[in-house]
Amino acid sequence: MRSIQSIALLICVILCSLILLSPLAIEPVPWRGEIWLYQAIVDMHKGLSLVPSLNGLPIIGQNPVNILLLSLPGLFDILSLRLMSILMGCIVVSVVFFVSYSLWDLKSALISSILTLTSLGFILTHSTINTSLIPCSLSIIAFSLFSVVYIKESDSWWYIPAYVFAGISTITGGWSFLAFFAFGIVLLVLLDLSPKRFLKIRAMSGTIIIALILVTVYLTYRISAGHAIASSLFPDLEPTGMFSRLWLFVKYSLPWIALIIPAWIYAETTQDRGVWRTLLPAKIAFLMGAVILLFSPDYNEGYAVVGIPFSCMIIGYWMAHGFVLPAKIASARNIFLVLTGGILMGSAITAVSINPLKTFSISIPEAVPIIFFIIAALFMLYLVKNRFTSAIIYLCIGSVFVLTWSMAFLHLPGKAERPLEAVREMTTYAPLLVYRDDLMMRGYIEHAGIRPVVVGRQVVPIGQSAYLAATTDDLDKLMEGLNSRMKTDLITSYKDGDTFALIRLSMPK
Repeated sequence: MRSIQSIALLICVILCSLILLSPLAIEPVPWRGEIWLYQAIVDMHKGLSLVPSLNGLPIIGQNPVNILLLSLPGLFDILSLRLMSILMGCIVVSVVFFVSYSLWDLKSALISSILTLTSLGFILTHSTINTSLIPCSLSIIAFSLFSVVYIKESDSWWYIPAYVFAGISTITGGWSFLAFFAFGIVLLVLLDLSPKRFLKIRAMSGTIIIALILVTVYLTYRISAGHAIASSLFPDLEPTGMFSRLWLFVKYSLPWIALIIPAWIYAETTQDRGVWRTLLPAKIAFLMGAVILLFSPDYNEGYAVVGIPFSCMIIGYWMAHGFVLPAKIASARNIFLVLTGGILMGSAITAVSINPLKTFSISIPEAVPIIFFIIAALFMLYLVKNRFTSAIIYLCIGSVFVLTWSMAFLHLPGKAERPLEAVREMTTYAPLLVYRDDLMMRGYIEHAGIRPVVVGRQVVPIGQSAYLAATTDDLDKLMEGLNSRMKTDLITSYKDGDTFALIRLSMPK
């Protein structure tokens, strides 16, 4: 009977994932972050090749195995590719459910998985096609599987699939994912005060498996495609400041990030040694996810996703067992709940109100979610006052669903089309240049059916004028850099987060 109940609840969780994510996938045009990857996948289907290409040239600086794996299902349209991301999200949520159920109980499993799928980072990652999808998902699965086998002391052969997943996540995502897995294992064994367990986790087999995966794939690309493509397996990504990384960590962990504090306090102060031990893997994984995001030499948004399921497991266990805190700080529980609900409701009201405020007009469909979130915010204050703790969480979870659907049906339709229309107008100029490392613009131009001239950043036109199509987050800085080497004229530009610009380049007089 218990197994039937767990299967039924798991199916409900998967259905909730589909209900939450599917509306975000219906936009028929690729988003800005998807466009180059989508075009690369389409190009992979035109012929058998290990090397992804764009505008007829190999893509340098992006992991080729990652793009190859995304193209393997043979899907051509953007909706089907996003569905693949959603299905991967369902697998990750199922893993969270399985781990929580194996280590604790059914209630913890249900809450942990629901918190995971309603986290902003999970929604953004699994409703689009992106290069973080495969390495992040496999890294989460690898450490989760290892943790369950370790804590439950199951047959050691179950470590082997974990090592395989870790190897694939490394070859598709980079060294930081290997660091997450390897250091996570070391910390788990050491903090468990069981150094003898190093002899039982098949560490040598795992090292050989991961090394074989890395060496085999690297040599295959080195021999067949050359050094430039092989080095893209572990690219040097653009460095980013600490503040940007910290903001990404906070943003992707919303709306539940504040609750990790009381949940962590509970996990550290519990007198039950067994509970402390079963919570240890989730705590380590959450911290390691934060460490690789904040301190890794390179920068990948996917690093912010890795720790989310594990933080939700910690919070989920705390919620499932009564929101307990030490008596001295028990009153602080409501503070964290109000903070969580306040951030969510404030963000929701802002998100659904921004378009009416810009246009100074509002339709009935736009007014409905605004009214809903205002009422929900007032109702939440009532629940806090009367200490209906669980009801506050249910209200927040429901609000995430309402917000997601409101954005999908009221605010996002047609938004992806605008940059494409702007770029289509730019493609009427010739000769059209585009920077080799400007993958977003290259993707848009390819989608428009035009073959541009792909050039390096130091290009200077000789003899005749040329037109440069570029995306930038600082148009003035781009123009200043170009003006130092040549004569430039800004023909047109479109700003939507990044700026899409068409610039005429000519030799200085």
